[in-house]
Amino acid sequence: MNNISTTNGIRALAASAALLSAMAGCGGYASPTPDQELQGLVAGMTLEEKIAQKFVVDFRYFCPQTPDTCNTAFTQMQPEVSAFIKRQQLGGVILFSNNIQSVAQTVQLTDDIQKAAFAGRLGIGYLITTDQEGGTVLRTPRDSSTRFTGNMSIGATYTQYATQYAGQVGAVLANELAVLGINVNHAPVLDVNINPNNPVINVRSFSDSPEMVGRLGLALQLAIQSQGIGSTVKHFPGHGDTQVDSHYGLPLVNHDLATIRSVDLYPFQYAFDRSPPDMVMTAHIQYPALDSSMVAASTPAYIGQSMMRPATLSRAILSDLLRNDMHYQGVVITDAMNMAGIAAFFLAEDAVLKTFAAGADIALMPIGLSTSAGLQAFDRLLALVAQAVRSGALSESEIDASVLRILKLKRKLGLFKASALPVQSRIETALQTVGNSAHLRLERDLAESALTLIKNGNGVSQTLPLNTKVLQRVTVLASKTNQGNALKNSLQLAAAEQGNTGLQVSVFITNTMDPAAVNNEIARSQLLIIANDANKVTPVETGAVAARNLTPIAELSMYERAMAVLHDSGTLVFGEDSSQSAAQMKDAAPTRTDQEKVKLMIGSLQAAKALNVPSVFISLAAPYETAVFVPYSDSVIAGYNGNTYTNAQALEVGVSCQAMSRLIFGVFSPTGRLPINIPDVDGKTVLFARGHGLTMNVLASELIQLP
Repeated sequence: MNNISTTNGIRALAASAALLSAMAGCGGYASPTPDQELQGLVAGMTLEEKIAQKFVVDFRYFCPQTPDTCNTAFTQMQPEVSAFIKRQQLGGVILFSNNIQSVAQTVQLTDDIQKAAFAGRLGIGYLITTDQEGGTVLRTPRDSSTRFTGNMSIGATYTQYATQYAGQVGAVLANELAVLGINVNHAPVLDVNINPNNPVINVRSFSDSPEMVGRLGLALQLAIQSQGIGSTVKHFPGHGDTQVDSHYGLPLVNHDLATIRSVDLYPFQYAFDRSPPDMVMTAHIQYPALDSSMVAASTPAYIGQSMMRPATLSRAILSDLLRNDMHYQGVVITDAMNMAGIAAFFLAEDAVLKTFAAGADIALMPIGLSTSAGLQAFDRLLALVAQAVRSGALSESEIDASVLRILKLKRKLGLFKASALPVQSRIETALQTVGNSAHLRLERDLAESALTLIKNGNGVSQTLPLNTKVLQRVTVLASKTNQGNALKNSLQLAAAEQGNTGLQVSVFITNTMDPAAVNNEIARSQLLIIANDANKVTPVETGAVAARNLTPIAELSMYERAMAVLHDSGTLVFGEDSSQSAAQMKDAAPTRTDQEKVKLMIGSLQAAKALNVPSVFISLAAPYETAVFVPYSDSVIAGYNGNTYTNAQALEVGVSCQAMSRLIFGVFSPTGRLPINIPDVDGKTVLFARGHGLTMNVLASELIQLP
């Protein structure tokens, strides 16, 4: 930022402090405390200015001349947006992968956002936020930043390394965001993944153990904050036992109070009692044991119908439970209000009024701001909230208390004073920081330390490691094209490191494979690898656009009616969240059912066994599905992550794929342990308990010789 005047940036605060100081001098009182100065600032704000602080919005796309929809990524400041930011002194913005395309571009964009914010009447900076969890949810480009393999992989290191990796990963994630000009990370996830069918949390959770999630979550949270940026824990009161993705619908958790307190709330309370996080993000989820009250829906599809109140709109949950019972006094921010869990049932203005009445400090993404019409709609929304306060429908004293909490956070993050560093200097620092060699080394170390060897051989002899020096041909069967290609390239790179530059790898995709062709290739190979990613691509991973043109399905229950998150065109729109988006979209239209794919994978494993070809099954997501394949595969590995990217040599690779290739070839012995219990296929018994994991002998003389 080119020497923006700090006088402008703090003039409102200075004016309030001067008034309080003058009063102190006349009456002999002590000088005002920092909190009293902030109270004076709030007192000097107009009602509209106070309400504006309670919104964090997205400019994922922006087209000033387009009346309705826009698909042009907002990557550089536009005059109309700059004027809006200056005029509407908002709480802040959230950036997505659409906005973050390169280091220099992102630093310039965040600089311009803050420049416009400090030019406003209040002269207070913006919270510039993003979701940088690592692993499947990453907003920075995968080919140039530090990606990591996600929370469940961190959980897999807990037995051996305790909270070491959580702290190191959190610090790197935050460090890279800070140099980009992003000052809040909506991480870590504190959901306890006790439901193997959870479609949206899954590997984003550290574990199915509340204690592990609490300890690892706190370590990651503190590490984020150690870099001078804010940390948001999510998704309160817990999203770990759901089978519905709240981007698509409204989940219900039917736990009793004892389970809620001992499982769902435990990681949050653990953090609150030791070092409260800067922010808590709410979940669009129903908890009848916490609030079974009914609320009227307001969208045309559901007008006049009553439904159980979601947590985001529940005063019993956000105020009585979170504030009063659990004693959290920081900033409460909603999950995105345009997700179907809210947007399918409540009009934007209705949802905002209800969440503010419930006790939320900040409404995240209440309406789309991708066009000039969107900016005007926000003006109307703010005026409507102001009218609700003036009419007594919302409490102004609660608004004031809420804004005070927001301003305390902004003060902590240094947002009352503009940066004096020139933007070019900040770009140079960021280029030296993001994805540097030390960060990438930690990324590799985590990936390797997390890998969990669930099965290795028949109990008498090991299958792994394999002697790459005599390995000539490998067949790979993958669930996704990008992952198959990444595993092929990673195997060949790992083999070349050990002197084998002629390894041939054939890749087949379960959705399109010809079983006869696969069996023929297995017969020619010395190893079969099946790499399966059981997770579906979700909007939180891809940054898909949410919209409100959801079509009701009358025959479904109230909890099932919310539809897929659609763009106005009626199709799912993927952001540039990772290099594999195109491949994922291609694989997203299956010609085979999941059950058919499982049968084909089992058939291939049986064919390999009949031919005496060693086989390895690799789980690239939460390894619950390994229970199905353990009887058929010689070795089973939990990898926890299947994300890929294009490297400098234009090859598709993946951090986990590279680690798994090195493990298969005996470069290191695995130390990862399962952070979850894996149920048997009957769903009633535990096949592999949390903490399970095998090691293997990697001495060259003990390498397994191939048949």
